[in-house]
Amino acid sequence: MNLRDIVLSIINAAKTQIAVIILLCLTVSTGATNYYVSLTGDNSYNGLTPDSAWRTVTYSATKAKAGDIVYIQGGNYGHEHVTVSNAGTSTNPVVFEGYDGMPVLEAGDYDGKAIYIYGKPYVTLKNIRVANYRYGIWIDGNSHHAIVDGCVADSCCNTNYALYGYDGYGILVQSSNYCEVKNCSTTDNGGNNIFLSKINYCSLDNCGAYSKQTASNQYITDYYVVLAWSSYNTIRNCHAEDINGSYKGNHGFIIKDGGSGSQHSTGNLFVNCTAKKFEEGFSCAHGAYENLFDSCYADNTGKRSSFNFCFQNREGAHDNTFSNSTAIGLIGVASVYSGTESSGYKVQNNTLFVNCSLKGIYSTTIGAYLRNATNTTFKNCTYVNLPYLFRFSKSSSGSDLNSGTVLRNCILSGVTNQYDNRPLAAPWAYSGVETGYSDMDQVSITYTDFWGGFAQLEGNGNISVDPLFADSIHSDLHLKSEYGRWDGTGWVNDEVTSPCINAGDPLDDYALEPSPNGNRINMGTYGNTAKASSKPDVSGVASVDEHLFSCYRRGHNLVIDIPATDLMSSSVTVSLTTLDGRTSKQSYDNAGQIVIDISQYQKGIIICTVSTFRKTENFKIIND
Repeated sequence: MNLRDIVLSIINAAKTQIAVIILLCLTVSTGATNYYVSLTGDNSYNGLTPDSAWRTVTYSATKAKAGDIVYIQGGNYGHEHVTVSNAGTSTNPVVFEGYDGMPVLEAGDYDGKAIYIYGKPYVTLKNIRVANYRYGIWIDGNSHHAIVDGCVADSCCNTNYALYGYDGYGILVQSSNYCEVKNCSTTDNGGNNIFLSKINYCSLDNCGAYSKQTASNQYITDYYVVLAWSSYNTIRNCHAEDINGSYKGNHGFIIKDGGSGSQHSTGNLFVNCTAKKFEEGFSCAHGAYENLFDSCYADNTGKRSSFNFCFQNREGAHDNTFSNSTAIGLIGVASVYSGTESSGYKVQNNTLFVNCSLKGIYSTTIGAYLRNATNTTFKNCTYVNLPYLFRFSKSSSGSDLNSGTVLRNCILSGVTNQYDNRPLAAPWAYSGVETGYSDMDQVSITYTDFWGGFAQLEGNGNISVDPLFADSIHSDLHLKSEYGRWDGTGWVNDEVTSPCINAGDPLDDYALEPSPNGNRINMGTYGNTAKASSKPDVSGVASVDEHLFSCYRRGHNLVIDIPATDLMSSSVTVSLTTLDGRTSKQSYDNAGQIVIDISQYQKGIIICTVSTFRKTENFKIIND
């Protein structure tokens, strides 16, 4: 290459770099404008500073483009109807954010929409309150990746309660995917505090949904958090509560595929959420399937209606799971049934309750209400202070379609009756009055403890012993253990060990239980969880001359019990060999129990060799 070609190459490279720099500058300059709105502003201003702010949020929503941020000063902007005109991008969203207090849009006539985003993806609303519209914040029409953060919606409902009933929406996200609603609060929105319809891969995090009303009027909320025709969404750390426990039948967290939709809701996760004082606290309905409610808490204490449950699976919903959750029921705790919301009857199949605590607080509380329920399984559940374990109900045709009910690895403490035999009217009966009946021959109960209630039923592994809860009065249902029990902050050792430890079905998985786990699942709520109480499998430990001594774990210590007959020797010798081949050896004189701290030994299997004057025996110990 000659000198001229070299110079031209350098010039062309410089031109390319300059072009890139200019493009980047243009991108930044056209996509990162900050605008301001305040009550002292004017829409004739340029909106570029707080002193030249615009007056209305409505006007700013027609101007803001991708990358722009509209800062809205706190204050009441009155009756505005804001429609967002432009979409953002993944790197440059359109943002509307309250500052210096919370800006409020307040209609007063319960009509129209406060903020409407239709067909505009990548729009963010932050720290804004809406009140007294029919629709508070409405996101729709492929407005994907919208974010609603720290917003408040209250008293949004229809204008004619007598004609339309409960209607209105606080926050509505519809037909838009990958959206986030977080840190928001919704109260007294007539039909729905938070309604998520026909959405996928969205999240609702750290939000509250409430009603403060005491009478049935246009403000009282019907549905608090609703998913409809929506899949693979996550609802996390949210709280819903009918604060005054109204007489109205209402719904806390519900998947409800009513009306029309293309595919039933599936793959949704509700985790660490709380529902208080509802007709149904957590519920799947209308064919929704394979959804999970995990680590949730439902409490109907204070609810004043005559038909309410903490956990429900109904109207053809199937293959749904409630896990690691606690329910305190007033009228009922759990229900798997079909009602009258669809023609004919629906079967609820394969409902699973696992590692749940089900408690009663009333003289007639029912543990589980079943109608058209097939293959309902309660596994590792603990029932406490329940007058009735079950109530069975017949279908619309008068047939008994309940079957395949299973209780396995459960603890029944203070459960007085097997089933409810009272004559009760609808909705307990499909219609008219139905007298409760026994369907216990359709219930398989195995590896279950019966204590303080009705007599032990036949079944493999069933027992009748005091489960030795840590503190049942204060709802601590962990099992006491000399070898390790979780107390909420750490591991403690009790003076006694529950007989329900290592007493579950030998074929069930126990891998999640901490060591020593006895190679067998515990009964009760914490079986096969990281908070399961510990106990070594002494029965499986090798022994000398018909159990002359035993070797087992207790916390980080290795414990060897030596009977008196072996103390005739001058000493007992213990050798510990780890998998890397290292061996330590120690002699003990006249020691009835030898305790060795093995926390400093290599993790994994340790071979323990114990020698007395009569015999030598080897043991395998897991050091984890």
